[in-house]
Parts: sequence; C-alpha cells; structure tokens
Amino acid sequence: MKNFHILFALLFSISFYAQQTESPYLKVLTKNAQIPLKETSVDVQITGTIAHVKILQVYKNEGDSPIEAKYVFPLSTQGAIHKMDMSIGNRTIHAKIFEKKQAQKVYDKAIKEGKRTAKLDQERPNVFQMSVGNVMPNDEIKIEIYFTEMLTPVDGEYQYVFPTVVGPRFVGETTKSEKVFNSPYTKKGVADTFKFNLNVCLNAGMMLQKVTSNTHKIDINYPSADTAEIFLSKENKNPSNRDFILKYSLRGNEIQSGLLLYEGEKENYFAFMMEPPSRIIESQIPPREYIFILDVSGSMTGYPLEVSKKLLQNLIGGLREADSFNILLFAGGSEVFREKSVIANTENIKEAIKFLSRNFGGGSTYLLNALQQAYSIPRTAANNSRSLVVITDGYVNVEKDAFQLIKSNLDKANVFTFGIGSSVNRYLIEGMAKVSNSELFIATDETEAYEVAKKFKKYIQSPVLTQINFKTKGFDVYDLAPTSISDILAARPLMIYGKWRGNPSGKIIISGKQGSGNFRKEYDVSNGNLSKTNNALKYLWARNKIEELDDFMINSKNTKQQVIELSLKYNLLTKYTSFVAVDEEVVNKKGKSKTVKQPLPLPYNIENVAVGASAKIKETFVVKAQYVLEIFVEKELSKSVKRKFNIWFKANYSDAVSSFLKHKETLRIHFNQNGTIVMIEEMYDGKWKENKAITAMFLKQTSNTFSGKIKPITIIVSAASTIKKPIVFITGTDQGSNSYFMNAKKYFKNESAVIVENITSLNGIINWLNNNYDKKTFGEIHIVSHSNSWRGMSLKNTISGKRITTNSLKESISKKEISTLKAEFFKDAKIIFHACGLGDNKELMQTLKMVFTSSDSPKLYASKLFSVFGSNAATHYLAEIYYGYYPTANSPSKIDLSKEFKKEYPKTNIDWLDALYTKTEEQIGKPFSYKFNIPVIWNLEFMDSKDIPKFKITNDLLDFISENENFTKELYKLKIPIEKFRWTSTSKNKTLYIKGKVTVVCVLKPKMSFKNPRKYMKLDVNNSSLFESI
Repeated sequence: MKNFHILFALLFSISFYAQQTESPYLKVLTKNAQIPLKETSVDVQITGTIAHVKILQVYKNEGDSPIEAKYVFPLSTQGAIHKMDMSIGNRTIHAKIFEKKQAQKVYDKAIKEGKRTAKLDQERPNVFQMSVGNVMPNDEIKIEIYFTEMLTPVDGEYQYVFPTVVGPRFVGETTKSEKVFNSPYTKKGVADTFKFNLNVCLNAGMMLQKVTSNTHKIDINYPSADTAEIFLSKENKNPSNRDFILKYSLRGNEIQSGLLLYEGEKENYFAFMMEPPSRIIESQIPPREYIFILDVSGSMTGYPLEVSKKLLQNLIGGLREADSFNILLFAGGSEVFREKSVIANTENIKEAIKFLSRNFGGGSTYLLNALQQAYSIPRTAANNSRSLVVITDGYVNVEKDAFQLIKSNLDKANVFTFGIGSSVNRYLIEGMAKVSNSELFIATDETEAYEVAKKFKKYIQSPVLTQINFKTKGFDVYDLAPTSISDILAARPLMIYGKWRGNPSGKIIISGKQGSGNFRKEYDVSNGNLSKTNNALKYLWARNKIEELDDFMINSKNTKQQVIELSLKYNLLTKYTSFVAVDEEVVNKKGKSKTVKQPLPLPYNIENVAVGASAKIKETFVVKAQYVLEIFVEKELSKSVKRKFNIWFKANYSDAVSSFLKHKETLRIHFNQNGTIVMIEEMYDGKWKENKAITAMFLKQTSNTFSGKIKPITIIVSAASTIKKPIVFITGTDQGSNSYFMNAKKYFKNESAVIVENITSLNGIINWLNNNYDKKTFGEIHIVSHSNSWRGMSLKNTISGKRITTNSLKESISKKEISTLKAEFFKDAKIIFHACGLGDNKELMQTLKMVFTSSDSPKLYASKLFSVFGSNAATHYLAEIYYGYYPTANSPSKIDLSKEFKKEYPKTNIDWLDALYTKTEEQIGKPFSYKFNIPVIWNLEFMDSKDIPKFKITNDLLDFISENENFTKELYKLKIPIEKFRWTSTSKNKTLYIKGKVTVVCVLKPKMSFKNPRKYMKLDVNNSSLFESI
C-alpha cells in the first residue's frame, strides 16, 4: 500500500419554525384615523336551494398620500367564489385567477409600476383578505365579489348565514406564521367604521311559512306566497359586528328535494338532494359516556360563557342515568370535574352545576391540549360508546391540527361541536364535526342554547340513516363529491354532487340502515330539473371537490396540485390561488405607499380581553427617553425594592442627571447603606475615575435619603442614546431549505440588536470589534454559527482558513493569524455563541476564550443544547437533542426506530413514535424530529491492483474496515457504530474506494419553563443548566 487518503464530508440541513407573534390587537381610533373601507353592501338572490351572492366593497383614500388597503373578512365555508371585478370611475377591470405566488408577483409588479390593483386571497375556507394597492388621495375603488352556495335545511328549517367579522384568533398553539390574524380591532361598543347593508331576494319555489332573523332586525316584503324581499332595518346598531342569520321554512316544513341537472359545453353536472327519512327511536339505547369540553378563554368571557354554562347544564340534565359524564374546562390551562367520569345521577349533576357556577373566564385558547387531555381520561367501561362534546367560539388558528387529532382518535371517541357566540369560527366548528362524522350546533343566545340542547338529545338517541349507499341504474355518473357518504344524525337532507354522461334518464337508488331495519328509495332521473339556469352546479361541484381534497385534510403536494388545477379550470378562489385585477393607468409614479389595515369590529358580546392577554391597545405616543439606570449590588434586590429605589432616584436626581448627560454619556454612582451618595465616577479612556465636583453637585441636589433597607449599592446612569445594545454577528448564509441564519437575524432584529452580516471568520469579528468600539457601546456580543459534534463550527478561523475546531484554532493562534481583541473596552460585555452543542466542548470553548482575552472578563457563554431560531416569529429557544442512526437507504419502520430510541434513552419521557412522525414543532413544547446524512469516503492506493482485496459479503468489508487503524480512529471520532453505515466498495486501477453513509435521526425536545410548561425556558446565560461559561 503506497498512499492513504481520507476525505470526510457532512451534509447538514434543517429549518425550524416556532411560536408566532402575529396576534390580533385593539386599536384606538383617533379623530383623523384613516379608515379605507367605506361600505360593504351584500345582495343575496336565493332561488330554490341555491344562493347567488354579490358583495360590493367600496374603498376610499381620504388622506393626502397613496395607500395600500388591507381588509380581512369572512365568507361562508361552503361558498364557491368564482368572480371578482374592480371599478374605478366608469372603468371595470375583470380579475384574473393565478397561482398564489404568481398572483403576488403580478400584484407587486403593478404596485411598483404605480398602477391601481386589487388582490383577493383565501386564508381559510371562511377567512379572506382583500388588498387594494395604489389607492390615491380621493380615489374611490369598488370591488365586487361573486359566490354561490347551496342551502340545506335541518329539521325542515332553512338558514342563510352571512358572516360579517373574523373573530380575534389565538395563535399561541401553533408554529405557523399567519400575519392575516395580526388584525386591528376596535374596542367593544365602538360604532362600525364602515356602512354595512344587506338585502335578500328569496324565491323559494314553494309557499313560505316563516321568515325570521334573531341576529338582526329586518323588514320583509312578500310579493307573492313563495317569494320574500328582506332588508336590514335602520334600527340595527352596529350590524357588521355579528353574523347575519336568516331562517325560513316552507309550508308544512317541506323541503326542496330532488335532482338538479346542468348540461355544459364539455361536461354535465348534477346535484341530488334527498329528503331525510323519519327518525326511528331505538327502544334499547346502550349506555354512553360524554366528556364535555368547555372553552373558558378570554374570548368567552362574559355573555358567551354564561350562554355556554346554560347550554352545558341543559346538556347534562338531558342525560340518562345509565350514561356517564365528565367536564373539562380549558383556556391557557385546564381543570377537570372528576378524574374519571361519573354516572349521570341527580347528586353528580348537582355537583357539576356547582363546578360550573364558579367564576371562570380569561386566558389563552389551548384547544389541542384540551382534546389530548380529554382523550386521556380513563374510560368508565371498555365497551361504552364515548363522545367528546366541545363548546367554544373557535377563535383559534389550529383548525387542521384539530381535524388531524380527531381523525387519528376516531377509534376512541366521536366529537360533537357547539359554536357559541355571534361570529363563531364555522370552519373549525363544522370541520371537527365533519371529520368525526357527527353533528354541529350553533347557539348565539340563551334561547338557542336551550333549543340546541334538545336537538342534541334527539340526535344521540338514534341516527336518521347509517351505512348509506348511492347507486344508479341507467344513469351514467362519475366524479362524485363526496366520494364517501357520512351517516345522517340530524334531519338534514342527503346531498351529493357529481357529473353525468349520456341521457338524463334511469334511476338513483339510495340504501342504508335505519334503526334496526333496512332503508331503500329510488328516484326517477327523468323527473329531475334540467335547466341552463342551473349553471352554478359546476361551481358547487368543484367547491365540494376542493373541500374534500383540502379543507379538512393535511394535504400532500399532489393534493395541492389537484386543487390548483380545479381552481384554474373553474375560476374558483382557493388557498393556493388568488384573484388579481390591475388597472393599466399609471397613477403613482414613485410606487411608494403606506399600508393601512382596516380595523375590524369586535364581535358582538365579546369583551376586549378576547384579543389576548399579551395584546396591546395601539395608540400613538411620543416618548422622550432621557436616561437608563443599571443597578449593581452584591445581593440581588427584590423587585419591589428595586422599583422603589428607581422611583426615589429619579424623583430626587433627574435634574442633575439630565444636566450632566448633556455633556457626558455615562456616570457610575456609589451609595452607602443609608442611601447617601459617597462617590460619582465618569469614564475616561475606558476606565472609571472619580469626579469630586460632580459628586458635590449631586449632594446639593437633595438631602433626602432612601428610606428602604439596602446594602451599599452602585448604579450606572447612561443617556438613552448610549444604551448598550447587543451586537450580533450572523456568520453565514442559508443553503437550500435551511433558514437558521435568516431566522436568527429576524429574532435579533426584533430584539433591537445591531446586526452585522457578511463576516464569516473569527478574525473578521475581532477586527470589526476593534474598529468600532469607540463608535457604539455593546452590552452583549452574540455570534451565530452552525456547529455539530462531527465537524466543529461553520465559522472559520480566518476568511480563507479552516473551519473552527480545537486543533485548527490552536494552530491559527500559534501562527498569530488572528488579531488580538482590545479587551479592556469589552470587559463588561458578554460573548455568547449560538452554536448547537458548543457548550459540550469545553476544550474548544477554552480555546475561543484565549482568542478574546487572557483575563477573567469578558466571559464567554455557549449552550450544550440545540439552538433553535423560529421563522417569522422572531423566537429563540433551546432544545435537548437525542440521536438515532440507520444505514442510509435501509430505513427501518418508525415503530422499530422508536423502540431503538426508547432502548437508548430509557429514562427520557418522550413519545418517540409521535416525535418521529412530527417534522416541525406543531405545538409549543412538542418534540419533533429531522434527519440528515453523513457520507464517508476513503480512498486507498495500492502498489499493485492485484493487492486490492475482494469483498464477497458486507461482513468482509466491515472486518477490513475494523482492522484498519486509520479507519477505526475516524469512526471513533464520529461515535457512530460501524453497523449503522451503508458500506459499498469499488476499485479502479490501483485505488480502492470505500464509501459509507449513515442517516442521523435527531429528536428535539424544547426546553420548557418549569412554572409554565406552555412557555419556553427563559434564555438566561447565567442559568448553568442551559449555558456553560468560561
């Protein structure tokens, strides 16, 4: 063997997401506040069972500079939005539909070119955002949105619901960034900021029996027995702060059922609505267990919670004594009525009502946590049917997470949902019931709470129809939506959409189970209503198809593409597409404008606290910052004493301090235990020196001494303009999907730090500090770098040097390649490395300390844990890391891999299987995983090609590697078993190539606060459990 070469490579890529800060907030409206939306007018045409809706939004700029208006608003979850127009004066521009990214490019280009433009985005099936750009002073821009939806009755009663306001969402239980929910809200009781009007033209096709609204006062005109014209009464106060709900029924509680047909140019569509059969009550209903989950968060405070308590009392009171129940109250935390469910006897019901009568209300809305806790409550009996009954306004943004959690636990319980309030999140309420194959209820007041409790009791006694099957005979149908039919619990019709070929003839056959018997019914297709006026069916079919693919599913790339294709084909708005309208006239040549968010009304009967405990009331204040105190004492003062001292000092010495800081930047003042000044120092050439003249001036200022008990204390007084800001070095750029450096920059920018980029070496950092120390004062020096156990740091010693390892850094120091830090100017600073696991390498930390200083100060800090920077949330936390390995391309099942983790870490309390399935931190504190590959390449050159060994089986190759001293040294450094690599060997001429690749699976468990397990542990460098210091 002549020569030996080792080439070692590591591929590492990871992206993190963390808790978001895009929360709603209250806005105090000033006299001259800009309110871009002037009017919303809704025109509803209901023909039979189909509603055609046109919404007019009028935007006006009453300011003196161009603006971009943004307005977040709700629409029906069932609506198929198929058209948008923008009008300026006499010109009308028809919006075009694009994929979302392309739509944003078109919109941004129009903004930049100074053209008026509008874009409509879907954020949820029921939440939308309108953006109107380059609205010039005195401009009035009209936007018209068109959508269609099908109305289906329940218990013979039809409802048309027009949502008016998006309630404030709690965003603290997800790692997703959603700026759309960072919306301003007016305070409770503030008048509507825009004019709202709604008209309904109802053509039922059958005699109308009753038309009412319990949400708004309405005026009704009846042109004929089967038509009605409905108008909002002028007596309504703030009509846009609650959903508009119109209820009507037909003569004898009949419903419009049958078959609607539409013959298109290329494809034909149908909608089949079957009237539900009469309910059959079972004589023998088995015992059931109910877990009532009641939302007591801030948005439920007051009236909604009182309605919920009444509802829950009615629900519990309607249970049979054979049933059992429990109650779980949730907000930021949770409380359970009993550890195990109890039987529904009189005594337990009385105790439950007492439990509910306590004064609850306030805090965040941790819905997922509540559901998980409910599923974990022990069953009263193994064979009992269990139902979770969730009572909430739904003001969260974790809808799909909730759907997925329910779907994965269908074997444990089904879920009924009760939406409480004037503007509930219907997407959540409807979706939870839909994925659970159960029923939903909405209660806007106490009267409805009583009515829906009665309905719930009726529904749970016996389903209307189960095991439903849809067949046709002589009628060629395809592309049905839905593809599978859920059981019918309520007296609501069966609704099926689809396409058809050939002649509209033959039979539709519906079969199923009703009670203990069978059900079968046939419909003659020739009796269907074939009409060109049924052209809305194509939109309704496509919308239902999209709902099935996307609304309630955690979707794949393939699903996303299917939705996009449907959207573009049918001109329907979806989560992945947007409408954009562009007016070609250039009106804003500079292309600059101010973004103004339309303030939303706080939903009716919702308290201000609904926006969240951490939200602020946004007003504009001008604050003149004068000086800042930093207090130093041998023993830490209590918060109350520190606060008292601060107030006393500023009350007695503000004039003297302000006068001094006109000429100097910083003072150091020493007090004795009586609160008397004994010495004042100022900074000269980086060193503190006593100034007796200033001391005398301060002593003349007041004779008052501090009344509290303190030991000798020192304070540093700094001008506000010289507050020590942290300096942050972002030492790399992200590759591929890795967003580590970008996220770190966002985090520190949010912390008002000074950001320095494009310095990729330690020597560069030292030179920058030496050149800038006299221009700014830095309290902390942060260095952000990649780091791992296999390759050291991504930060280099010098700009053209090696990556930092203990050996490479020592080599650079010995060669004097790295400059010396002028440490006397940084002795009060802290040098903090954000490099994963660096704190575990004491030798490297000690070597880094040698670069910065040979004395005790400044101190250097690094954590043993994994450093995580969130994406748009500007969040930073630490996580414990656990490693698992397997040969690349020979992936074990997640179950087998979880067993290996459990064996390797037997005392660690982690659901390993769940963590392996979780790729990002879906909930705050939840363990998650990622993986990367480590390739190893060894080249061995032989004197003669005949000397190259032949390996018949893998074990021969493993034996060869384990007998080679150089190989074993490299493997020992990696600390990864040889069996965990996938080994291959090839030869060419006189060279043997050995390649190995291992997949490293990392499970990260965020470090959480002991006091509040829903919050990350505070990042305190003085906490020895988190950071090592040298």
